[in-house]
Amino acid sequence: MRILFVTSTERDVYGGAARLTSLLGETLTARGHQVDVVWFSDVQQRVPARMRHRNKHFSFPLAVIPTIAEWQRRRGQYDIVQIWSGDACLYGIWKKLRHRTKAPLLIKDTHGLEHRWWEVQCEEARAGRREPIPLRQKIIFPLVRLNQVCWSARLSDHVVCHSTSDLGYIVGRHWVERAKVTCIPHGIPDSYIAAGTKRGERGRGLLFVGTWEVGKGIYDLRDAFLRILEKQPDVHLSLLGTRVPVDTVLASFPREVVRQIRVVPLLSESELIDEYLAHDVFLFPSLYEGFGMVVLEAMACGLSVVATPVGGAADIIEDGVDGFLVPFRDSQALAETALRLLDSESLRETVEDRARRKASGYSWGQIVNTYEALYAQLLADHHHR
Repeated sequence: MRILFVTSTERDVYGGAARLTSLLGETLTARGHQVDVVWFSDVQQRVPARMRHRNKHFSFPLAVIPTIAEWQRRRGQYDIVQIWSGDACLYGIWKKLRHRTKAPLLIKDTHGLEHRWWEVQCEEARAGRREPIPLRQKIIFPLVRLNQVCWSARLSDHVVCHSTSDLGYIVGRHWVERAKVTCIPHGIPDSYIAAGTKRGERGRGLLFVGTWEVGKGIYDLRDAFLRILEKQPDVHLSLLGTRVPVDTVLASFPREVVRQIRVVPLLSESELIDEYLAHDVFLFPSLYEGFGMVVLEAMACGLSVVATPVGGAADIIEDGVDGFLVPFRDSQALAETALRLLDSESLRETVEDRARRKASGYSWGQIVNTYEALYAQLLADHHHR
């Protein structure tokens, strides 16, 4: 198959959508498919410099149309064009208006629904846990971006999402019928699964991995840590991959506890694996995730996970068996569950073994089998029309 991915992220960004796009493309390429990726900079070359960042949601979807045409002239006709987020909307309209029956199949991929992310941001602003949302953004973002996401789904031949909660949101709001949506979890590199066979020397305490922003439940994490210190004063907390300066993160905590907090804004994959193997409990109180790869990574490395029921965590974790799920914005439940694990090495070992086994079923090789089957079925149905 000949597949073109189009994403408004940059290729040199480690983590998130960029990393997942690269991993999917690399695995499909290793299977013998031709996979090309159009990144943000590839598309934005067609946009006047003054518009590239200020009006990204206007300029990027518009520039997608000539960019795909150019890539097809250079690389040949594609079977599938897979576009992330809301950037498929104008290309989908162009396809419909031109009646391009020979055009590639158009798949919209989510990486997380911006509608649900926006709802969380608004809730946090109303509760005073983040700065107020500017009036201009309150008007423009729902009017433009959220409509782009919705219409990208409606105008696509098929939609791929990565959690059953996102699937329910899409179908429940009647963007598309159920048969046109497929939920495919993300995979994890074999390096994490291989690491799970090792027995790391644990003892570094609590671990959180993620961008330091309100949608990740950082204030619930802070409050839970303070509750934990009341019972176990010597526990340490590591905050990794925060992507903001150390001082910014530490400013969220009382000054008397910062000596027990370690912050690493950026780290490599091998360094991250070492951290998963060295800590005792992984805390992830996020308020919304399209999937939440770090949960699966931690499980693969045999780390006991306490998470909120977001994204992939809600689909993967069997509560009390191979991890624990706690309610949103409930720092007490987060702290109590973490303390239960810290207090019982036997419980941690039982959960860790089960988590490793569960995560081993999510290798990229296994996940790509699902993508290949979906692509083949969609193409077969398309050719029989």
